[in-house]
Amino acid sequence: FRSVSQSRYFDVVEIAVKATRGLADTYELLDQKDKAEKARFDASCIEARTAKEMSSESDKTFVEIEKLRKIGEYDLAMQLANEILHAQETDGNIKLHLRAACENLITLFFNKKYDEVLYHWDQLPKKAIDAEDTLAIKVKNMVVHSLFRCNRVDEARELCYQVVADIRLQSNRQEMAYAYENLAEIEPDPELRKKHQSVAIESNLEANNPTRALQITRKFREEY
Repeated sequence: FRSVSQSRYFDVVEIAVKATRGLADTYELLDQKDKAEKARFDASCIEARTAKEMSSESDKTFVEIEKLRKIGEYDLAMQLANEILHAQETDGNIKLHLRAACENLITLFFNKKYDEVLYHWDQLPKKAIDAEDTLAIKVKNMVVHSLFRCNRVDEARELCYQVVADIRLQSNRQEMAYAYENLAEIEPDPELRKKHQSVAIESNLEANNPTRALQITRKFREEY
């Protein structure tokens, strides 16, 4: 995630911020309020710039994680995500920590380690996940499928109903397709199952994913 030189750079910056704030406190004690205010402003600017640089580095790492997943290098993908997790235990960026944890869950899902997906899901703060528009639906769809694969059907159904009721699903046709594909697998009523299958197929076509639409058409024909 970060080279040694990058890590040292951020460590030095952290020391500089603390020192500048300490200087501001000293100026305050000496009743030099203008200098104190300027020192605090400088510290805030340095801190903001560093946070932006760290976020940029993390974005590059998340892209690399996605590339590793696509070629089946799941262990390396998780190693990179874990480096971000460990770094944020010190740096304290909650959003980055959550994103990295979700990336691990996604990697485990693609590696078909469904029991481990559920273990990671149990550790995640659910309210924080719900607040992340780009992650919430995607992660929940994967958890629903994992619950179903692990024969926890009632839990899968309950979470899947939450997903299809989420207004954010309307803006992502691919995730809608996954949600209704999950629901079709879980649904015991044959008529409702057919309706869910139709929505899943149509949503895949609307998401410009005809390959997946054909795959699930064949899957449902074979299974049901």
